Amino acid sequence: MNKTNTFLAIASGVLIGTTAFAQSTTSYSDGDILLGFRATDTSSAYVVNLGQALPFYSNSQGNSFVLNYIGGIGNDLSNIFGANWATRIDPATGTGAVLFSFIGTSRTPSFGLPQYTIFSSNPDSANPFGRSPVAALALVSNLVAAEGNFFAGNLRTANSAYATIQNANDTNGYASFQPGGIGPDGQARTISYDYFDPTNESAVAISSVLFLNEILPGSGPSRQLGSFVLAANGALIYTQSISAIPEPSTYLAGGLALVAVGSFLRRRRPAQA
Repeated sequence: MNKTNTFLAIASGVLIGTTAFAQSTTSYSDGDILLGFRATDTSSAYVVNLGQALPFYSNSQGNSFVLNYIGGIGNDLSNIFGANWATRIDPATGTGAVLFSFIGTSRTPSFGLPQYTIFSSNPDSANPFGRSPVAALALVSNLVAAEGNFFAGNLRTANSAYATIQNANDTNGYASFQPGGIGPDGQARTISYDYFDPTNESAVAISSVLFLNEILPGSGPSRQLGSFVLAANGALIYTQSISAIPEPSTYLAGGLALVAVGSFLRRRRPAQA
C-alpha cells in the first residue's frame, strides 16, 4: 500500500513538490542531507534521508515547516533506542545517551554552489564552522559520499521510506564517522568526519536543536542557513534563517530551480514492483 505525503518548498521563486512513496529500499543522491542517530549505550544506529539541500534555502510554508514526508521516525526512534529516547541519560557518562547530527555534500558544482560544498549540523548557533581550502573539503566530501553510498540500497523501516537501521560498528555507517567510530583504516575517529571539532552532534536530552551550516571553500566562517528542532514525538521542524534566502544572481533564478524540480521528483518516484 502506497503512503503519500507532500513537502512543498520554494527554490528561487519556483515551487518544488516532493511526493514520498512506499519503497522497499533506501536511496541516496549527491546533494542529499542525511540525518543520523546513535546511542552511547547501544549498538544500533539510525539514518534518515532528508532529501536535497536546496529546498532548505527557501520554502513556501513561511519561516518554519515540519518535514512530514520522512514518515514516522518517532516510532522508529522508540523502537530502536527506547520510549525514553528523547530524555535518556547514559548512566556511565551522566549525559544524553542518544546523539544526532546531519550531513550532506554537493560534489559537483550545482545551483550556483561550488564543488565540495558541505552541509552540516552545528550545535552552536553563535560559532558557525570555519571554511577551508578545496582540498580539505574534498576529503570531507569523500567521507559523506561513502556514507551515502553505504546508506543506499538498504531495507527501509516500517515507518519511513527514507530511513534504515544500521549497526554502530558498520564501516561507512553513520556511527563510524563520529568520535569513537572506527574508520576503514581501523583507527578510531576523534572528531566528526575528521573535520568538525567540536563535534557536529548533539545529545537529544541536552539540546534538541541543531543549526544548518553551509560550508564553502575559502576562509572565514560558514553561513548558517537555518535550524532543525527535533520534538519529543520525533517530529522534525525546520526554521529558515532570513539571510539564507538565495539571491537570483547567485542561484540563476528559475532556470536551475526548474532543473531541481525534475531531479527532485525523479528521485521520489516509486520503486518498481
